[in-house]
Amino acid sequence: ESQTEQAASAPGSPDPFNVTNGDTVWFRVDEFPVYPGGADALSKFIAESFTYPESAKKKNIQGRVVVGFVLTKECKVTNAKIVTGISPDCDQEALRVVNSLPLFQKPAMVKGRPVAYHFTLPVHYALN
Repeated sequence: ESQTEQAASAPGSPDPFNVTNGDTVWFRVDEFPVYPGGADALSKFIAESFTYPESAKKKNIQGRVVVGFVLTKECKVTNAKIVTGISPDCDQEALRVVNSLPLFQKPAMVKGRPVAYHFTLPVHYALN
């Protein structure tokens, strides 16, 4: 543990993790979490799960909503928040979809141990 603390306090390098209420959430990990079926399956789940809000269609709102969340050691999505939003309805729909994600197959790993990981996920809104 002390090596991690020394590395984290090295000059000029931001901490690879954040501690809130005694919970450590990592931003940089040795192994990224694994979604069942991989990144393509994750994109497919989002595309099939989300509904383009009618209000956004009417106003021709397009763009990217970025949702940040913590993926726990148990592979659950928690603390989802909008990092970059485009409209209240689009933001809410992106949050709903992210909160409905199934359990990931494998958590993020640091030195061979499962850790909570701060994940950011873009949700694209494009009218055809």
